[in-house]
Amino acid sequence: MSCADKSSGEKSSDNLNVVVVGASGDLARKKIFPALFSLFCQDYLPERFMAFGFARSKLSESEFRESIFKHLTCRYTPEHSCAEQMEKFLARCHYVAGDYGSSDSFLNLFTEMQKLDAGQVADRMFYLAIPPS
Repeated sequence: MSCADKSSGEKSSDNLNVVVVGASGDLARKKIFPALFSLFCQDYLPERFMAFGFARSKLSESEFRESIFKHLTCRYTPEHSCAEQMEKFLARCHYVAGDYGSSDSFLNLFTEMQKLDAGQVADRMFYLAIPPS
């Protein structure tokens, strides 16, 4: 059951991509991804949820996942194995490096999302975790 099911009785999309722009920064690693993990553990996200980190830092996907892992806590998973929940969540986290001012970088992000969506339509939410400048 997703968040929309619990609060309004309406079914939300089964496919959600959350894009965190500025994903290698402190706000994203220490607050945004742990909050998404909490929602994931409480079944407030759709079955086909994926998170995409987008930032200027040149990181591999495994380096990105490791940076997120360090800040995850399992206070909302008493009925589940914490390690198993983290593994499931991190498998849904992907990373694309790029320049914020480059349309080619955003096209690369879009291509990666389409590839992982496997041809299915997805709702997309963008969270800007970048400085105002």
